[in-house]
Amino acid sequence: MSYALKNLNFSIRPGEKIGIVGRTGAGKSTLAKAIFRMINEHVEGSIEIDGHDTANFGVGDFRPKLGIIPQESTMFNGTVRRNLDPLHEFNIEDMWAAMIKCGVAELIEPERKRKLTGLAMESSNANDNDGNDSDGDGDNEGFCDRGRRLRWEKAGLLMRGLLLVFDRKPNYDEDYLEKVGINRDLNPNDSNFSSGQQQLFSLCRLLMRKRRVLVLDEATADVDLETDRKIQELIRTEFKDCTVLTIAHRLDTIMNSDRIIVMEKGEISEIGTPQELIVKGGMFAELVQANEF
Repeated sequence: MSYALKNLNFSIRPGEKIGIVGRTGAGKSTLAKAIFRMINEHVEGSIEIDGHDTANFGVGDFRPKLGIIPQESTMFNGTVRRNLDPLHEFNIEDMWAAMIKCGVAELIEPERKRKLTGLAMESSNANDNDGNDSDGDGDNEGFCDRGRRLRWEKAGLLMRGLLLVFDRKPNYDEDYLEKVGINRDLNPNDSNFSSGQQQLFSLCRLLMRKRRVLVLDEATADVDLETDRKIQELIRTEFKDCTVLTIAHRLDTIMNSDRIIVMEKGEISEIGTPQELIVKGGMFAELVQANEF
């Protein structure tokens, strides 16, 4: 039997940005599948996160803790809301905050983007300042809910009575949802969305969920250079404290990585910082010279 991956033994520090490169068939995407436990589990070896063997967790409990943007993005038949939040975990402000940051809000509702920008960004700032979820589960408490909770905690007895009477949770009925574009139907084959825009839509989902481990499996292989730069900038700023593994398609995509893993025939050929590997003059230096990714 010939294994797609063999003799792999390396550690990644929390928050480290890792680039993974190699020629076609080197085992890069297989490594990503192994992290998500999408290959035959009856093999030797283990993958540990924070000292815990991932094989000891149920797949349904483990996979939602990670984030991934594959080479081909997924768009579902249905509304914008169903695409962004199929499990109804977030409110409208959270969705608009993510879409505005990713630059897709104007695709959903061009004439209303400016009106909603202030509300969405205010929600985003509230999310950032309200004790980020340390274990990656996501607190999912909406912006309006946080405001009510803080007002309740600071209020006296009389004020709490008034809050109970007057401070009701907003009721987002179907008419309101329609007005802000959240109920717009999306078609996976919609020509209005380029490959790059669909990838940005996938990034919206990750921004809302704030996963601590993120895998980019040639996520920018089919997008233009401008969109590639935009995605990389968003990842650097929005996921700066997260562990990010980037399987590279373009040289620029991984040159800012803390370390680079060079794979060949299912094994690690080289590992080190980009500068170290270039000076070394091995396989990575050859790939850089030929830009052969």
